[in-house]
Amino acid sequence: MKVECGNILKELMNHPAGWVFSEPVDPVKLHIPDYFSIVSKPMDLGTVKGKLDIYSCADEFFDDVKLTFANAILYNPGWNRVHHLAKQLDSLFCKRWKRFEADRKRKKDSDHTHSTRVQPKKDKSEKEMVKERERIEEEFRAAQKEDLKRRRTIERVALEHTEKSVSINDDNAHLLKELESVCGDSAYDLFYGRVTTSSNCVVVNPLEKLGLYLKEDDYYYFEDEEQDRALLVIEDELEEGEIR
Repeated sequence: MKVECGNILKELMNHPAGWVFSEPVDPVKLHIPDYFSIVSKPMDLGTVKGKLDIYSCADEFFDDVKLTFANAILYNPGWNRVHHLAKQLDSLFCKRWKRFEADRKRKKDSDHTHSTRVQPKKDKSEKEMVKERERIEEEFRAAQKEDLKRRRTIERVALEHTEKSVSINDDNAHLLKELESVCGDSAYDLFYGRVTTSSNCVVVNPLEKLGLYLKEDDYYYFEDEEQDRALLVIEDELEEGEIR
């Protein structure tokens, strides 16, 4: 606003008749002692220029410029040259102001149009954000479901493996006899005594021939100094469901 008003004011002051209105009226110098009795609110273009920085809106600038020429037209009679110059510059100012108003309105309409165009884009952006958030939530739920399915599968396999485990103790020692006939080795002696081979090696666990294995920490080997042969010792304490 300040720039546009400054340009208009500069155009008026650079006019050939602009100098007449560029300074405050001096009644003493011009020998018009009754000036302030007729003009209650004096104004001039020089004063307007000094107020450009304090105008809060363009309308305040417009009012002061109009007041400058209105005072000259009011005080000077129609036949006076100052009266005619005031009308001439007032007419120029009104034409220039109309163009300024038209430009300001056009800019305002353009800003409004741009705003209406940006708003749908903003709405679209918000919709895309909502859609993206829903997609992420859906993928998260799917991942949770897949993880639950995987854990259930692992638990089911572990349960099936547990059900296939064999528990051997004094109460079902007859199973060892059956293992002997299947494996061809003395499974009973293996678990309750000592089993060696001609090469002084422990025989293969008959359970392993059936696909059943002991945990490594449930047994250990040691050297019998007297017999000079390897022995297989089964730990007394095993976890529930493990082979003994």
